[in-house]
Amino acid sequence: MYISEISIKNYRNIKDLKIELREGLNVLLGENNIGKTNILEALRLAINPSFANGSRIEKRDFYCDPRGQTTNDPIRIDVVFSRLTAEERAEFVEILNFNPRDAGASTASIHFDCAPVPGTDRFTSRRWGGTRERSESSVPDEVYSSIMLTFLDAMRDAVTALGPGRNSRLGKLLHSVSDDPSKASVEAIFNRANHDLARENLITGVEQRLNA
Repeated sequence: MYISEISIKNYRNIKDLKIELREGLNVLLGENNIGKTNILEALRLAINPSFANGSRIEKRDFYCDPRGQTTNDPIRIDVVFSRLTAEERAEFVEILNFNPRDAGASTASIHFDCAPVPGTDRFTSRRWGGTRERSESSVPDEVYSSIMLTFLDAMRDAVTALGPGRNSRLGKLLHSVSDDPSKASVEAIFNRANHDLARENLITGVEQRLNA
């Protein structure tokens, strides 16, 4: 399964945009401040569980035209997933666009929209899956948890961002894609290394001098 299409309307500096993606690596190229990050933010807004109620939306997130006029039209984000396996079609049945002639060509989709409430600073948002646009049921949490999404902020200094430490981008990436067995395996390697280091003459000698 992969994201094959993203459609965005009225979000930040994006009036109306549709992007078709290929399976595998996709790269967005462009100058600074033209909206590349906004595309990724829109994707996160649509399929990240922590954004499920649209509480992160602010007035400035709505499209503003070149004259400085902010639209009253709703933000709309549609994400389509293609090449689903039989297991994925069963797992994502709540958001499935089933193709009765060719089950393998079925897709899944998540849709999000958010509209301002007239005369207030509040917004109403909703999220649904598949083609059931009028459905009152939201996308189940289980669906979100089955879609792996790792969002890394812009990396201005690769040496610092990928180095060790609490804010390491590499550490965040490893944490997001790991599972319990892999974590246990890596921890075991470090435990063995720490045990061996504790018996190394150089380490024990410096430890004794520090204690003295």
